[in-house]
Amino acid sequence: ERAEHPQPAAAAFIDELCTRCHAPGGARERAAAGAAFGLADVLTSDSVEAALGRDGVTCSVCHQITPDGLGQPASFNAGFTIGDTRAIFGPHANPFAMPMLRHTGYTPTQADHMASAELCATCHTVVTRALDDVGAPTGPEVVEQAPYLEWRNSEFATGGPRAATCVGCHAPTIDLDGAAIATQISSMPPWLEPRQPVARHVFTGANATMLRVFAAAADWTGSAVVADEFEAAAALAETTLRGGLQLAITEVARQGERVAFTVALRNLAGHKFPTGYPNRRLWLHVRVLDAGGATLFESGRTDAAGRLVDPAGRVLESAERILPHLDRLTSADQVAAWEAVLVDGSGRPQHLVLDAVGYGKDNRLLPVGWTADHPDAARTGSVGVSADPDFVAGGDVVHVDVVAPGAARVEVVARFQSVTGSTVERFVRGATPMAARFVELVGRAPRAGSTVATATAVVP
Repeated sequence: ERAEHPQPAAAAFIDELCTRCHAPGGARERAAAGAAFGLADVLTSDSVEAALGRDGVTCSVCHQITPDGLGQPASFNAGFTIGDTRAIFGPHANPFAMPMLRHTGYTPTQADHMASAELCATCHTVVTRALDDVGAPTGPEVVEQAPYLEWRNSEFATGGPRAATCVGCHAPTIDLDGAAIATQISSMPPWLEPRQPVARHVFTGANATMLRVFAAAADWTGSAVVADEFEAAAALAETTLRGGLQLAITEVARQGERVAFTVALRNLAGHKFPTGYPNRRLWLHVRVLDAGGATLFESGRTDAAGRLVDPAGRVLESAERILPHLDRLTSADQVAAWEAVLVDGSGRPQHLVLDAVGYGKDNRLLPVGWTADHPDAARTGSVGVSADPDFVAGGDVVHVDVVAPGAARVEVVARFQSVTGSTVERFVRGATPMAARFVELVGRAPRAGSTVATATAVVP
């Protein structure tokens, strides 16, 4: 609704663009009949297609995607192909088909592409163009989300010791204790042996905030999922986040009344950190303390609304401002933050992707093995970091040099937000019923973000 508000002529295009990933069963079923499917169907219709759409990303959609064209540009933006044979694809050879065929009418069929990154790429590679006043594409292509392309330009895709596809992290084939999962798929007939791999379809991402929003608004969502399940999913998302980043403090030195040290960040994920929807932010909360634990210097504090503020509480971010990339942190009104910020044709920050013509900033941490001569480099490169020699594939280093007489200890916390203060500010200005509801619901949830990694050091 927020995207359609300034672009009413493009409402049908926006409906189709959004629902084919977020409500794919309903969108594909309606498209097969030669008709359109949109937001109103999802919210108010009692049609079969609407019911399928409200189910979200379903088992039968993903497991019916054929290998045709996967990994090619035409397959992005949900350009996948669903066959018409009622074959349901999985990883196991020679499946015993009778139970599934009898109960569902689907025929289980072995297919290697179900474990491929290219399958996930269909909905997790989003390429858009800005629209003009009548809803026609007019701007250059903007890769709004590119975790697959980022992965493809990394060591995780090259077959080395880090080799892994999306499912290795997001649908792991090991249990919580690290043991490989082997499961008897059906108890009938009883002679069927346990098989593996079997993936835990947890699909953890990083958006703990919205999961907690849903937990606090379970009655409003109308979902059968209870609050405790949303909370458990949020906790799992934060566990996934913590596995993606390594943080270290080095070279701590006292220079008169000043303290200097470096903070090194290493990206352990198979894509940029953070990745996905370009409103997500990683930043450092830095504190220098005296022997009694009193704060002598602080950068990266947040207020109750989740906005970055200085020690006096002055808000440092806004919907109109892009925080600069920092190689050196020297004052409390600076914040070291890694994020992607879309901009419109005038260079102003823009959260509506269909108004965006590119990035005004993208200093998200590159994955290990990213190279500038890779075919995907132009679509996965950085913006605004050219003057920083420490920003390299796999991580970044921030040099901190601050006044802190009597300093005894340094504490650094890497924190993550999927919903930033400036994001909420943009929705407040959106002036649509659903934008107002979004702001209301987010306002009930904790806004300080998730802790990703911590590091401490003693000042000599």
